Amino acid sequence: MLLGQIQEKQLASQQAVQRQTAAKAELVLQAERIEKSAASVAGRQENVEKELAESERVEQSLAAECEKSAGELERLTGEVKTAQESVATLTRKVDQFRGSHGEIESELHQVQMKLGELTVRVENLVTRTRDELQLDLPAKYAEGYTPAEMDWDRRRRGDQGSSREDPAARQCEP
Repeated sequence: MLLGQIQEKQLASQQAVQRQTAAKAELVLQAERIEKSAASVAGRQENVEKELAESERVEQSLAAECEKSAGELERLTGEVKTAQESVATLTRKVDQFRGSHGEIESELHQVQMKLGELTVRVENLVTRTRDELQLDLPAKYAEGYTPAEMDWDRRRRGDQGSSREDPAARQCEP
């Protein structure tokens, strides 16, 4: 019985050794995988550190560019404000000129109306003078006539026998 127990113990010990050997082999494989994983992590860490350094550099350049853009924005905002003030001033001037233009057009229309009235009056006077006195004033003035040369009283009376002879009166007679 003792031999059976010893054999059982030996068999159990051999099985335990085999389990331990298999566990050892498994632990060796796990250690290799851990080493590879650690190397991979170290490689990734280097890449991450490089990317972090690049990101910090880009962040600094973007911050500087942002500050520059903020200054440019302030300058442009000032220019826009100045331009808006200029536009407002010019708009007021244009409105004033439009009002003045309307007034001037109204005055011009009134002057044109008066000119038309005066033209009609002159034409009426010329026609009446031609009809009543048989005197063509535009033609006389074109010939160099001056009003002092005409004896108007005699012309009105129709008196031809006056002692004073008026050469212009003779020219005006029909």
